[in-house]
Amino acid sequence: MLKGRIEQTYPIVVPTVIYTGFQKWNAKTNFGEKQYNSKLYGEYKINLGYNLIAIQNYSFEELLEKRSLFAIGMIIEKCRTKEELSEQIIQIIENIREEDKKELAQIIKNIVVPQIGKENSKKILEKIKEKEMVGMSPLTKMLLDWEKEKEEAKAISRKEGKVEGRKKGKIEAMLETAQKLLERKMNIDDIQEITGISKEKLENMQKGMVMKS
Repeated sequence: MLKGRIEQTYPIVVPTVIYTGFQKWNAKTNFGEKQYNSKLYGEYKINLGYNLIAIQNYSFEELLEKRSLFAIGMIIEKCRTKEELSEQIIQIIENIREEDKKELAQIIKNIVVPQIGKENSKKILEKIKEKEMVGMSPLTKMLLDWEKEKEEAKAISRKEGKVEGRKKGKIEAMLETAQKLLERKMNIDDIQEITGISKEKLENMQKGMVMKS
């Protein structure tokens, strides 16, 4: 044993399982209960339990009251339909803390919107506008700018498509539009929907831009 050794203490580590399914969790919550009995090594059995967090044990109201990004993730997992998810996102926006608005905007843009579709997304934006008639928050601005960017991209696509009278010209116009949208960091799936260019072609264009830079 080393002389002058200082005994150290460590923070408590709590093993946790976050269960997002809708069936009741029936597995043992202690590893010791899942191990074989052994006369020889029984005294070395790991007697370690884990904390179970199951979303079905919490109501939407209870999760909203927590006002945390972790609780928001649980709410999203708990929703079973697009309509239910849309309604819960509205509730989250009304109760979100100021310091979490930027992260919530990213969650809505990257996770929620692709799940609920365009129509439900528009409803969310309309309700945000109604709620914040005076003074636009960073969350609202980011979402509205993103929606405006998509509409402008569609307008560019329609305008350039009309100007080009021949098929070759239309293809070149779409490629040019796609290039501009890629430079703006727009989602490839949205660009594909706007221009009709294949996802593989868009990904190759994106790789070419990265190599040039």
